[in-house]
Amino acid sequence: MIRPVATPLDLLLVRSAQDKGIALEPLEALGAKALNRALVDLVIFPVGEAARVTYVMHEVLDGETLRGFVQMQRDLERDGVQVTFVAPAPEQSERALLAWERLFDYAGLRLGSLGVRRIFVDAPQGTEEHFRRTGFTLYAQEDAFVLEGNPPDGLPSAEGWEPLGEQNRWELQRLYSITTPGPVQQAESPEGPAQNGGFFSRLLGRREDWLFRSKGQVIALVRAVNKGSVTRLRLLVHPDYASRSEELAGSALALMHERYPPPYVVRVRTYQGHLERALSAWGLVPRGRVSLMVRRTLAPEKAAEPVRLVGNFSAKTLPGNLCSRFRKPAKRPMH
Repeated sequence: MIRPVATPLDLLLVRSAQDKGIALEPLEALGAKALNRALVDLVIFPVGEAARVTYVMHEVLDGETLRGFVQMQRDLERDGVQVTFVAPAPEQSERALLAWERLFDYAGLRLGSLGVRRIFVDAPQGTEEHFRRTGFTLYAQEDAFVLEGNPPDGLPSAEGWEPLGEQNRWELQRLYSITTPGPVQQAESPEGPAQNGGFFSRLLGRREDWLFRSKGQVIALVRAVNKGSVTRLRLLVHPDYASRSEELAGSALALMHERYPPPYVVRVRTYQGHLERALSAWGLVPRGRVSLMVRRTLAPEKAAEPVRLVGNFSAKTLPGNLCSRFRKPAKRPMH
């Protein structure tokens, strides 16, 4: 049986299995226990299932008991949900991958019925093959850079950054498309990073986007996702302004220091090498690499909008199955 966490017995299962699992947000969760997350998930289920959920499994297969659980929550940057914890780990159980396969199959069906299209996982090094065997595909890698104390002296001014608004959201989309390879855009979403919205997004964390202009053109983005005592940052710099990466990184750190206390975790994709050098110059320390992987759910496709016939039209503008309804009947030969 696999189901969302719903009873005290489910919480006992999570408690007994959490020490045998894999936490997939080790830098940002700061030791948050899977049991604490499950308690929150129990309270908000079912109204918040698409925002965060714990699925537990207790089955008997071939006379052997199979137990495990997976936790997911809405991703504040990508269009989908992110896996935050899964148990048991392959090192702890010979049948762990079977448990993962069944859990992720169930999650794909259930979340897909709620409209969730993608399940993401930031897989630590050495675990990529485990996730690949359970339906995930690799689309990018990124490194985490950490600043635990206050930023160093000598940072550039924080002036010049403006908060993202509806009036300049298309400029963010343009910057994202310029700085992000096509295969990555397809994996995350053709529409680019997901937007904030709703009560549960605020429950999961606070997100802010800031843009930087030069001569009227948006050349950089800094995104902050604050989760309690840790702030995760992402920085995008227009490739034509890569030579200013160190200046822009320092200015972004100055802006964030005005708004959030450290520590900061800056996530940098491996195809953004100029940002790695810029962050190192300001004293940030590399703290490990993760592989970004995705698995699609079985969410139903949106129905096509009906064709509206307004004003003059011809058969050339109509879908094929409608053309025949408006064509003039062929003339019969005269005998």
